[in-house]
Amino acid sequence: EPITTLTANLLKDEIVRTITNWEPRASIASLDILAYPDQDGYSVSLFFYVGNNTAPTAVNLILKRSR
Repeated sequence: EPITTLTANLLKDEIVRTITNWEPRASIASLDILAYPDQDGYSVSLFFYVGNNTAPTAVNLILKRSR
């Protein structure tokens, strides 16, 4: 897949769908995905709440294409 904004949006939709379907205790506060075509990857920033916890959990990832 090309590293584009369109692919980033598809990736975002799939992450939201996966968390919603497989981890009902988690509530997504924000999810940002930035495409970096020159570096063959995406930056993913996810903030979510688990259960009644008032402090969000943060996950920051760099997803790179493997060939």
